[in-house]
Amino acid sequence: MGVANLFDLNPLVGVNATAGAHVCGPGTSAAFGEIYEVLGAIGASEAGIASATAGLALGSLTGGPVASLIIRCHKLKADPTEETFRNDDTSHVKLNKDRVFRSLALIIITGALGIPIQALLKMIPMIEVPYFIGMPFSGAIVRNVMEAFNMTFFEEEISMIESISLEIFLSITIMTLDFATILHLVGPIIIMIVLDLVATLAFAAFVCFPAYGKDYDAAVMTAGFIGTAMGSGTNAIANQQSVMNEFGYSHKA
Repeated sequence: MGVANLFDLNPLVGVNATAGAHVCGPGTSAAFGEIYEVLGAIGASEAGIASATAGLALGSLTGGPVASLIIRCHKLKADPTEETFRNDDTSHVKLNKDRVFRSLALIIITGALGIPIQALLKMIPMIEVPYFIGMPFSGAIVRNVMEAFNMTFFEEEISMIESISLEIFLSITIMTLDFATILHLVGPIIIMIVLDLVATLAFAAFVCFPAYGKDYDAAVMTAGFIGTAMGSGTNAIANQQSVMNEFGYSHKA
């Protein structure tokens, strides 16, 4: 927000180009961008998507090296017994059309259950929520109910549908954005991204690492934090995996 004010921009553009883009990811920044633009922050969606895309790359490029530097500086070692927890099974389950259909039906029903939750949340005064916010709540409820009653949950099919849906959503979102409207914001956005990256790396190294315990597990989790803070949970897992491939497994991480 400070950088946005410095360049005489709407502060909400700064919010969506930093925390909204990096911590939440492209999808959430696009959803909140629509709300911010209604409030007068023209270009918030485009700024958020552009910054989120850069954040995904930067989170992947910096998480592993920072964790590696911490491990070498503190002379940390992985516990050899942790390797017993490692699952290197790379086999893939063959997709079944019946399981895919049931998984798709489950997702549709779960999404429908999120609509009334989202409607209730929108009734809270002074709070603006994006259209999809009810779905994470309904998803958590459905998953816990299914586990409580030992109902079958097809992980592979759900993951496949999730990946395809996200790619379609991002493609449609990017195609409908007018990046020409933010050409004058390129400089401020770059400055925001750099400052956010520096702040994230400093927080990870000097706050998260000590808070996690200052051991090998903490270093691996620090890499994950950087991936999440600059991109997404997927980045976090990839960062941690790259560190563990080089230095050893961490069950806790």
